[in-house]
Amino acid sequence: MTIGFWTDSTCSGPPANTNRFPVHYGDTQCYSWPGRSGQNSASRFTCGATSFSYTQWTTLTCSGGQNPAGTRKTDTLTDCTQDVPPTLYARITDFSGCAEAAR
Repeated sequence: MTIGFWTDSTCSGPPANTNRFPVHYGDTQCYSWPGRSGQNSASRFTCGATSFSYTQWTTLTCSGGQNPAGTRKTDTLTDCTQDVPPTLYARITDFSGCAEAAR
């Protein structure tokens, strides 16, 4: 599962950044990565028919951090969704992780 991130609200052109999420972690594992904005982690991965949801944290441990502690995010295959921070916009660029999880 890959999410692309853009700095414009149309998500056009190549993304400024991407992140591959391990869909198979489901609710049981924490995925962490160092980002330009500091430490990040995510958990509670769920797939919809054309969407992917997760909870992002401002720590490497999927707990604590800034308030609200965890931010639930949902991205889709078709819509350009305003992200957090609000200067970023996100859209699914590779849905294969969810397609495989549905099998």
